[in-house]
Amino acid sequence: MKLTHIILPLLLTFNTQAGFGDFLLSKMNLDCKSERGYKECNVTGTIVKMKLKKEYSRKKCFKNETYGVDIVGGFVWVDDQCKGKFELKGISLRNVEDEDKVWSCKVEAFGNVFYGEGERRSEAERRAMTECGKNYHQMHCDIERCTQE
Repeated sequence: MKLTHIILPLLLTFNTQAGFGDFLLSKMNLDCKSERGYKECNVTGTIVKMKLKKEYSRKKCFKNETYGVDIVGGFVWVDDQCKGKFELKGISLRNVEDEDKVWSCKVEAFGNVFYGEGERRSEAERRAMTECGKNYHQMHCDIERCTQE
């Protein structure tokens, strides 16, 4: 493990405790649920801050008892039926479960349907619009819907 992987999160944690440097961090929400026992919800990137934004469980969640974060391991953990939406701040955060999902967009023009796929929504939209544009002027191409599968 590189020294920057340890020192940079520590520096950012120190600088962001009072709100300084928050603008440098990416933000994401993560649902994490413990049905019976201990569970880890992994993310890629470096977690600097975490807070319980919304609690879903009937049983009360307690920080560092039934939920917490491992900044070195890159995961939020929950235990004892704690369920919630967690707000994470950090560097290059992405939900690990979304990494293998692909965006698919559907575009229609004059009753004809065109599709595009990609790792990002913008990429899928561009591919679908390009396919439609081969047959029609793009001003006639309308994105119907995009989904992540």
